[in-house]
Amino acid sequence: CAVEVFGLLEDEENSRIVRVKVIAGIGLAKKDILGARV
Repeated sequence: CAVEVFGLLEDEENSRIVRVKVIAGIGLAKKDILGARV
């Protein structure tokens, strides 16, 4: 579970970076999916 992974990251800065990367990755994936459909 992703929540457990974030909970295990004691370094707040690292967990923040991971979240940003995950959110950015999801955003890019959505763009690719929408772009492919159009």
